[in-house]
Amino acid sequence: MDHYFPRTETPEKPVYVTLDEKDTEKYVGLYQNTRFLFLKSKFSYADGKLLMETGAPGKHIFKMITPLLFEDESGNKLAFKKDHLGSIEYFYYDSLEGLHFGSDSQKIHRKQPFPDVAEGSKYKSFIDDLHALDIMGAKSGSRFEKKQMIAGLPSFDPNAIITRQTAAVMIQNLKELKPASKVRLSGQTDAWAVEAVTVLVSQDVIDPDTTVQADGTVDFRSNQPLLRQEAAALLDKAIK
Repeated sequence: MDHYFPRTETPEKPVYVTLDEKDTEKYVGLYQNTRFLFLKSKFSYADGKLLMETGAPGKHIFKMITPLLFEDESGNKLAFKKDHLGSIEYFYYDSLEGLHFGSDSQKIHRKQPFPDVAEGSKYKSFIDDLHALDIMGAKSGSRFEKKQMIAGLPSFDPNAIITRQTAAVMIQNLKELKPASKVRLSGQTDAWAVEAVTVLVSQDVIDPDTTVQADGTVDFRSNQPLLRQEAAALLDKAIK
């Protein structure tokens, strides 16, 4: 097209519209690609704009041109589409950085929240994400029950409590993540778990209560029992 029909004039730069946080509610949430089911995206509000987080191509900030039409920092367009009831149900992203251009992504609708997970809990978003994806649901009835996760692998005692370092090794075996930065562990971590814990921390696959200290060290609390809310945070970050 550029060869036979070259553009003779510079296209006008779009005029962006500030997005009100309340208006963002119809866009925000989890979406799953309709062709590549492993590709999931999460939209949230970010100071008058939309923030998209996804496994590939990572994070992008979108400015609104008109309702349903947005543009990222590289000029790639993202368009939302409504269903027959007028609710936002799909989006299409024309960026070639990832697999989004292959098909639409469909919204994953939230499920009834767990009554025993407080609205202000810093673990709530992780728990709600995994619940919507049917990865981690109620332990009994409709309650999440924030308790230790019990091992289910053949090589483990099914009645034994999983420690945080055991979970780190299991996640690393699943994801095979690569170290992203140099990390120094503090506290007690058994030798067989040091590599897995170090990799997960370097990739920011940590729960909200694990922080990097001013001297660059991190205490993963490796030998403490793994709580279900901590497992939700680790799994949600590892999947993304």
